[in-house]
Amino acid sequence: MKFSIIGGDLRALYIYYLLKDEGHVVKIGGFDNFSGISFDGQTQFNIDNLSENFRDSEIIIGPTPCLGLNRNLNSPHSKEIITFESVIDELKSNQIFIAGRIPNDKQNYAESKNIRTFDILEREEMSILNAIPTAEGAISIAIEKSKITLFDSNIMVMGFGRVGKILAKMLYGIGAKVFVLARNITEQSYAKAFGYNVLDFDNFDGDLNKMDIIINTIPSNILNSQNLILLKKDCVLIELASKPFGIDAEFCRENGLNITFAPSLPGKVAPISAAKYIVQTIKNIIKTL
Repeated sequence: MKFSIIGGDLRALYIYYLLKDEGHVVKIGGFDNFSGISFDGQTQFNIDNLSENFRDSEIIIGPTPCLGLNRNLNSPHSKEIITFESVIDELKSNQIFIAGRIPNDKQNYAESKNIRTFDILEREEMSILNAIPTAEGAISIAIEKSKITLFDSNIMVMGFGRVGKILAKMLYGIGAKVFVLARNITEQSYAKAFGYNVLDFDNFDGDLNKMDIIINTIPSNILNSQNLILLKKDCVLIELASKPFGIDAEFCRENGLNITFAPSLPGKVAPISAAKYIVQTIKNIIKTL
């Protein structure tokens, strides 16, 4: 098959190599400001000529997440700003655009141009596999930021979705005392069955002062100024969720709390594994076309 990769982080480079090794024709763009990697003239393309380089590609692979903080295409290694619209405008109706966390308004724009998009992070297999490097990365940060061992530490995992489940399992496996904050009764029951301490959203403030580490996976404000003041000063806070976050960042900064924001961990801590998960998910999508 013929692929074009546009924008992204290290995962995009490994996706390129994985697809090339399988014998596919692959072009890559948005890496003209990345040192240490060189491509031949037929492989790396400039964003000023997207149409020509997308022309023969069946699949266009965008970044994960699709957009950066400025709402343009997430392309940190590009000299030029790449807009989502500039990519979609160059595609034809028989081409497919695949990326991660594509906002609804951008999907609507693509649909208005008769371009079919797929969000890989909406695929269950991708979300589950992506949770593994996310959890490992969070544990790595916890070890780095904490002055005590994770073994025998009181660690609260906020949320018991895909990331929360895998994270709690890993922490429990290394001897941490795991506290799971979950709203759903089914999730609470599973957490209890797995041997974790279960905290309810309506009554968890009384347990906050004994936590050594808190890791949030919920994109909804839970820890605010009213309950953050209950924490120990040396409590390690790790934010894994996207905006609006689960922890009041401004309050933490103003009061010198030990908080780390850790978005897109798979691409930072395990780009090769994350790239393999993306490629496998893309293959699964192709099978449905």
